[in-house]
Amino acid sequence: MKRVQHYWRSQAIAEFTSSARTVELTHWMQRLAFSPDLIRQAIRISDDEMVHAKMCFDLARLAGSEVNLPADQLRLSLQQEYTELKKSFLLVLVQSYCFGETVAVPLFSAMKKSSSKTEVLETFTRILEDEPRHASFGWLTLAWCCETWPEAKQWLADIVPIALARMRKAYNNHAEFEPVLTEQELAWGVFPRVSYGDILEKTIATTFTKRLEFYAIKIL
Repeated sequence: MKRVQHYWRSQAIAEFTSSARTVELTHWMQRLAFSPDLIRQAIRISDDEMVHAKMCFDLARLAGSEVNLPADQLRLSLQQEYTELKKSFLLVLVQSYCFGETVAVPLFSAMKKSSSKTEVLETFTRILEDEPRHASFGWLTLAWCCETWPEAKQWLADIVPIALARMRKAYNNHAEFEPVLTEQELAWGVFPRVSYGDILEKTIATTFTKRLEFYAIKIL
């Protein structure tokens, strides 16, 4: 059960980190005078991610883990990669919300299909209730940026290749589990890592490509 414990503890860390970074993203939105409706959506997403983190952590504990989240090692802050806050915001938005939250839907759907344990299915069900809304927030906020900021479409052409490269680095070239996953581990929701890249590339070829056509951006 060590791999099950590690998987759900890692997922809890990812969800907790996402919550913290969304809180900071919300602050950026307030500084940039975003629509109050979009700011409230971001606040709700942060709360969703805390719920997800708690459910994932509870699964790790149910599998026998006694390890707490490594609070002193978590990377909870957003990096402002450009001098211009608006451009930094756009990079985070595209990479983490337009791309990250969109591909999360088919990824978690595939994870759920290969699982069978009741508590695991309940966690995936809750996550899948929220992820489509999170993805919609990303694309809606991108539209707001492009309508409000004259520079946004030009920045987007620079940002999309960077965000795609980072997504591919995170999702592709994973070695298979060794030894292979057992039926028990699959039932607990542990998913073959080699499938991550396939799911990402299918999402790029369909959803990402279609969405970005509106902005005259072609994915290579």
